[in-house]
Amino acid sequence: MLPDHFPFLNPETNLNYSQALLVVPRNIFHPRKATYRCLFEGVTTDTINNQLGAGQKHGKASVFSRLGFTEPDGSPIVITSHQFRHWLNTLAQRGGLSQLDIAKWSGRKDIRQNEVYDHVTPHELIEKVRNIDDGSMFGPLAEFVAKAPISREEFMALTVPTLHSTELGFCIHDWTMMPCQRHADCINCTEQICIKGNKEKTARIKQNLLDAEEQLERAEQAIEKGSAGADRWLVHHQLTVKRLQNLWSILSDSKVPEGAVIQLSNDKEFSPIRVAMEDKVEIENTDSQMLSRIRALSQSKVKAFQETKTKS
Repeated sequence: MLPDHFPFLNPETNLNYSQALLVVPRNIFHPRKATYRCLFEGVTTDTINNQLGAGQKHGKASVFSRLGFTEPDGSPIVITSHQFRHWLNTLAQRGGLSQLDIAKWSGRKDIRQNEVYDHVTPHELIEKVRNIDDGSMFGPLAEFVAKAPISREEFMALTVPTLHSTELGFCIHDWTMMPCQRHADCINCTEQICIKGNKEKTARIKQNLLDAEEQLERAEQAIEKGSAGADRWLVHHQLTVKRLQNLWSILSDSKVPEGAVIQLSNDKEFSPIRVAMEDKVEIENTDSQMLSRIRALSQSKVKAFQETKTKS
């Protein structure tokens, strides 16, 4: 009466019953058969799904029906084990677990399969970016947050009004204000941010760097041949390669924590926020200099008055 293939629970993987995570007395989950205390069986996916309601259409009771639980409309509750898989993967995404760790933990060979199980909403991603204040933010956003003339919460709400996924990371451009001014040239845009830990997008950044370096080499060859307009492409590819190298160096730096938000600056790109911040610093410096002059003048007048009073 021992189970088939004993002592193997799964002969294909050579998994022994003694090594199995779940082994229970035989028939312990059966609604009518008596339980054998001296025999055992493994817990299968069908066993779990039946207890979660999948077998109710075949007359099999679930844990919900035995306890009298139903949906609000009175229909039976049915949950699949795969739904828990989606839920746990989403919890891992929300918690900042790296894509490689999620893939390994879930038994996947390709990290790209993680996307199917990622149900983190854009609103949650926005809140994640807005709430980072532990020093794991790099770029203009980190600098502006420290100098903003308004509260941090107000500044982040204005700076990150929306967010959508891109090939390399996430775009915080507000599409309700104006269309994309970069024509999808995300790497050269300051509204492009990356979050360290997304292995798939990090791999794309590395591949884009290799492609950009190849394009730069071709542009240099075109310059040597005297091709018209090659000088413009050379400048563009030089900038692209430089920014990709900068981004890759940050992402591959072990000192940068997982989940860090990275935004590259661009001194040549016009930014009303940057101009306002520079004006604020200049005004503060001017006010400080003026205040110092007033204090110095007041001190000299007080000193002169005291000297006059002493002589009299």
